[in-house]
Amino acid sequence: NEIKWHALSQCDLITALNIPDSVVSIDEDIGSPDSLTEIIIGAALMNFSNISDCHYYTDISISANNPYLVYKDDAIYSSDMSILYYAKAKETITVPEGVIKISETAFCPKTGRNTVTKVINLPASLDLIEGKPFVNLYELTDINVASGNDYYQSENGLLYSNNFALLHHCPQGKTGSVT
Repeated sequence: NEIKWHALSQCDLITALNIPDSVVSIDEDIGSPDSLTEIIIGAALMNFSNISDCHYYTDISISANNPYLVYKDDAIYSSDMSILYYAKAKETITVPEGVIKISETAFCPKTGRNTVTKVINLPASLDLIEGKPFVNLYELTDINVASGNDYYQSENGLLYSNNFALLHHCPQGKTGSVT
């Protein structure tokens, strides 16, 4: 009923992972290999953030009996759509209104690189960005926050606290000068 920390580390030839209905939890980081392209999630898994460290998935399915996770529009969310755990790498990612939390590895693996995503649009409802979800996004040029957000705002594609007191992130693909 549990997958331990780094259970898949250095398993670079695995292409599919089937998590049966009996698995309830996954330790901090199972070491998802870049070769992993297919994932099947059973009915009992409660949290996806510990296996979202791979952005090469081409086939994702979640059991219809899983009350904790939902897959919609190339992304995995908590069942109430308030937490974004994973967003498939694409040129523009728009996080829908209603999401209040973004997990640390939602946009890119901690140790890999995303060379696809250029723009990320964040909703007004967002109030928590875990860790550093924008690192290793080598082509990212713009992070945009919808108006009305109480915690974050953006200007010229840079992410700030809502009063500009703190610069949260300058995208790695940004060129020219930044003020």
